[in-house]
Amino acid sequence: MKNSINNLNMHRIKKNTINHIYTFILVSSPLLFLYGIGVSNITLVDFFLLALNMIFMIRIFIDGKIMVFTNLMPFLFYIVVLSLVTTIDMDSTMRTLRYVFYLVNIVFFTKKYFDYRVGVKIYRYISLVSTVFLFIQIITYKLVGIYLPGVVLSANLVASDLYNYDLVLQNAYYKRFMSFFAEPSHFAIYVLGYITILLFSEIGFSGFRKKDMIEFAFLSLGVVLSTSILGVMVLGAMSLIWLMVFVFNRKKNYKNIFGLTLFFLVVISFMFFLQNTTAFEYFSNSSVLNRQAEGRFGGYSIFGYQEASTLEIIFGRGMVGMPIISNSGFLPSFPLLYYYFGFIGLILFFITFIPYFLNLKVNVSKALIICLFGIALGSELLLGIFILVFIPLIINGNIKNPKLKELS
Repeated sequence: MKNSINNLNMHRIKKNTINHIYTFILVSSPLLFLYGIGVSNITLVDFFLLALNMIFMIRIFIDGKIMVFTNLMPFLFYIVVLSLVTTIDMDSTMRTLRYVFYLVNIVFFTKKYFDYRVGVKIYRYISLVSTVFLFIQIITYKLVGIYLPGVVLSANLVASDLYNYDLVLQNAYYKRFMSFFAEPSHFAIYVLGYITILLFSEIGFSGFRKKDMIEFAFLSLGVVLSTSILGVMVLGAMSLIWLMVFVFNRKKNYKNIFGLTLFFLVVISFMFFLQNTTAFEYFSNSSVLNRQAEGRFGGYSIFGYQEASTLEIIFGRGMVGMPIISNSGFLPSFPLLYYYFGFIGLILFFITFIPYFLNLKVNVSKALIICLFGIALGSELLLGIFILVFIPLIINGNIKNPKLKELS
């Protein structure tokens, strides 16, 4: 009897260990994605996920149990069918396979094997450490003119320009730092996800600790100093949404008044602190704002693209190369989804998240979807590695939404 109990406990430990590893891989995927294994363009994320997926499939075969995120299945099925009927080259094939691979992980594995509690803890740690390192990068460069790289330069980096980012920084008029990520906006996007969890895990300040308020201020300052205009816009929007919910939360009014006062003091302090910084100069420069606006949002003209056929408008083209639509040649998520998968694919993607808004209850999942879509307005977020961070948290945050103080 004792041996059977010990065997059962060992089985649970092994199961939890695998789940925790899988959770770590997903939450840290934007960092691991920067490094390749030296075979083709396979990244560390791809390699680790493939190995874990094989273990999961063996488990499913033995146990006969599977938990599927059915909301996303129509979108996944549509992409697979579209890729079979469209003529695409090797680059497009590899791009499609990687995207389908990530979607398969979300649909078939994250609901069962992603640990929400562990995921939030890891997310918090990476967000805080990367923000600390961003401050170190800025201070070191300001004091001694040295850029501390946030990537391992001796490793096999997927993006070759990361090897020379110090030269790019030296030649740039505005100095932009990115911590451990591929670019400043990626740092901001990543941290915004955790800020959203931090804000919406406990609405208002009933039970909201001083440490949480300090973390919010610290991480928000990091987003601002990353000089990501998109990041600052979404940060402002999410803070405003939280503030609106906070104001209408009538429980414990004295704490609400204290929290509201503190919120405005933080905002005023930010403005005072930033007015003499490069970041403030960057955000207040009209030419920078115009260039960023054109670069981020000029791609929406794809919806009026004259050379698109009726079939391409409806069904898309598959994940093929793109025409030059704007001066930057950049398409953010929604125009890119339309270009690749047509209006049908765009609609199927939106349908995935409609069930989360069928009730008025405010929770982490709903807030993360709003944050996700807000960032997607000006970035390729929905077509890249960041879906492995946001969507598993959305799926599991809707089921298990413990108070933040239980997670840290």
